[in-house]
Parts: sequence; structure tokens; C-alpha cells
Amino acid sequence: MYKNLEAELVRNDITHKKLASDLMIAEKTLSLKINGKAKFDVEEMWFIKNKYFNDLELSYLFEPKDPDWLLRRFYKCEETKEE
Repeated sequence: MYKNLEAELVRNDITHKKLASDLMIAEKTLSLKINGKAKFDVEEMWFIKNKYFNDLELSYLFEPKDPDWLLRRFYKCEETKEE
């Protein structure tokens, strides 16, 4: 889901194993977060940016592959509330 984050990890030779270890989470959990199936905490996002990519914008790193996915997700939640 976060193609820019994934690309920067590869460019900088940062493995999922290393990042997961630094975040103190399981590799599977990291994979779920990168693929958009689980959410990154704000603290995790800032940690990744500040530790590895201080020169890059947070909005660039965590720009979703499909920018409209959040809107669709929000409206799906709103529809569920109304029912």
C-alpha cells in the first residue's frame, strides 16, 4: 500500500526484519502495516521518518498507492453507521 516507503526501504538496504526489530513489532505485523491491512501508529510513522529518512517528507513516505482508498474506507464506515 505504501509504495514510496517500500521503495525507500529497498533503496537504502533496510530490511523488513531490521525495521520491525527497530519498531519492536513482528515482521508479519510490519508487513500488514506496509500493505495497508493494519494501521501504522503516528509514533511509528515519525520514528521511521526520523531514524531512516530525515530528508524525506512524511506525506511522501506514507502516501498510499491508491490515494482514494481512505475516502472509500471512510464512506464505507459512514454507510455502516447509518444502517
